[in-house]
Amino acid sequence: MNVHPSKAEVRFAFQQDVHQFVSRSIRDALEKNLQTPVEETRPVYDDIPISPSSQNRVFKQKIPSGVSKNYETCSFEQEKISDF
Repeated sequence: MNVHPSKAEVRFAFQQDVHQFVSRSIRDALEKNLQTPVEETRPVYDDIPISPSSQNRVFKQKIPSGVSKNYETCSFEQEKISDF
């Protein structure tokens, strides 16, 4: 190894060996982290009280007159209303 105080560069006699060692060490460390099992937590909603009247509610949305739904493009288009 050659280190000079005024240089910001370090050179190794066996650069390829050092590169392979560092690369292999990083790869091994990352693979160990990938194999760590992760526990997934989900919120529990069983404790939230629900009133009996709200359990059977049906929500409907009316489409205003003059607007039609295009089922081919799933978009709403304004119908042209002509004045007579």
